[in-house]
Amino acid sequence: MQRPTNMSEILIAEKDRYLLRVLTQGLQQPDRRLIALNDGEAILQRLREAAPDVLIVDTNIAPMGGEELCRRLQSQMPNRKFLTCVLTSSAEDEYGNYAEWFGNFRMLEKPVSVGCLRSYIDVHLIDCAA
Repeated sequence: MQRPTNMSEILIAEKDRYLLRVLTQGLQQPDRRLIALNDGEAILQRLREAAPDVLIVDTNIAPMGGEELCRRLQSQMPNRKFLTCVLTSSAEDEYGNYAEWFGNFRMLEKPVSVGCLRSYIDVHLIDCAA
């Protein structure tokens, strides 16, 4: 699927409908296309077909967890350019190892600040356009 060159694409992997609605409403802009998926295999397939500008993934997606999705992503697409934002409830303990093995990524602890997330995304998109 071809997208206009002036349109950025954000893929959101979130199973919680309320949080998904908050994210889509908070991130929507006329020059952005938001795509929501909640299955890890479907997300990986979509990433193989066309890389987004940003991937937002919750660690609690099922049946494949967000950490496993990110590990597969790192092994299958190590040179990817898109920003990956990982949403977690326990950033300090269980998922602290992400930074050691995962590039171009931000971890955000829930409850998520949509403003902070939007800022990370805006900076990333500006850097990519430069």
